[in-house]
Amino acid sequence: QQFQEEMRASMAEMRSSLVAAGIAPSGPPSAAAPPGIRPPGPRPGERRGDPRRRIAAARTAERGVRYLAPQFFAIHPVEHDAPEEDVLLLDHSFMSQAPEATMHVPSYAAWLEKQDHRPAYAHLATLMRILLWQRPGTHWVLKTPNHLEFLDTLLDVLPGARVVQTHRDPRRTTASFCSMVAHGRGIFSDHVDLHDVGRHWMSKIGHVVRAAMASRERLPADRFLDVSYYDLVANPLAELECIHDFAGLPFGDAEREASKRESLRQPQHKYGRHAYSLSDFGLGEADVERELAAYRALYAVPIEEDVDR
Repeated sequence: QQFQEEMRASMAEMRSSLVAAGIAPSGPPSAAAPPGIRPPGPRPGERRGDPRRRIAAARTAERGVRYLAPQFFAIHPVEHDAPEEDVLLLDHSFMSQAPEATMHVPSYAAWLEKQDHRPAYAHLATLMRILLWQRPGTHWVLKTPNHLEFLDTLLDVLPGARVVQTHRDPRRTTASFCSMVAHGRGIFSDHVDLHDVGRHWMSKIGHVVRAAMASRERLPADRFLDVSYYDLVANPLAELECIHDFAGLPFGDAEREASKRESLRQPQHKYGRHAYSLSDFGLGEADVERELAAYRALYAVPIEEDVDR
């Protein structure tokens, strides 16, 4: 009972959550975030503030991913001591996009789209309380494309959350996303059908983006901030300042210096260059435009040159 009371109190102290959601890769501003691939719950006998055994398990998991899929880190670094996407917390409910991103499970994927995800998001909030109880903070940063499909549910369960939706040419993001899925599936399977990956995720991305567009028509506009990938690359500090202002967070000299240090610590291509092409997955530009033309028009997303880089 004392544990539950402490969890409720710690969640009450957290003023808000900032959610980064988009098919495009994005880097949310620094704040509390789910901690790497470490198990969220304390191990039996673990003292509060002493997660060494969990950190050791996370190091082992990181080494395993490096061994099984060394190129995966160029796409999505999986570091034991770095923030990680909170889709890993939704995995605890068996209600996330992770299984279809790592395995060929079309019947599960079809079933998942028809379910009520409120119980899964309620459990996500519980896990956030557990993490916050262990490591107190005032703000959360959540980040996963999974949220795009369930914005209504997300904001119902986390009413104080504000959403940053990132935008990049869907020809780029679709090819990049399919490449990430293919490499991820390679960890769990000896055979990955790239064209199957392309078919499934082209349709899935279209479904997710349309769901997000429909949700945003129903939800208050002031809960959302749209961020262009191109603006973020051209002037990252200015975009970070806008995001912090949107979230009600300060962005002074200390935050600017922290952002600069993080950029130096995580340079582009730190783990190698990520090469990807729509054609690798049996897709073409026309396939992307057929699924996502309305999205491109609504958010005025430009077409990048040299798409199949």
